[in-house]
Amino acid sequence: MERSGPTRDPPGGELHPSSREYRTADADCPETVCRVSVNSKPGAVAGAVAGAVRSGERVSVHAVGSSAVYVAVKAIFTARSYLQPEGMDVACVPEFHVEQVGGKDYTVMVFNIIVSTFPGEINSAGDDNDSEYD
Repeated sequence: MERSGPTRDPPGGELHPSSREYRTADADCPETVCRVSVNSKPGAVAGAVAGAVRSGERVSVHAVGSSAVYVAVKAIFTARSYLQPEGMDVACVPEFHVEQVGGKDYTVMVFNIIVSTFPGEINSAGDDNDSEYD
């Protein structure tokens, strides 16, 4: 079935995955763990994620419960918009961990952040600013 009507480009314009460079942090690189709760503000968590990414740290976002997972996903999405003007993008690889607190087991949703960079700065129109046709 074909879609009709206007289509929307992803934020920052279309980028082919092969045009990106993926950065992995070294094992001895400091790690930032952002623990998210229902009461966490997504913008504040996004700022912490973006700041850690800018400084080259490994980042993971931890959440327990569906509402906290929602806040974590919203924060990661917001962090993308903070980093895209600088030529960086983030994605996450989710996994489950079981942690014991006070003798009780809790399943923690862990979002490991992966950083990718793309050549040139992307503006709101999705154009590459280092184009020779500007």
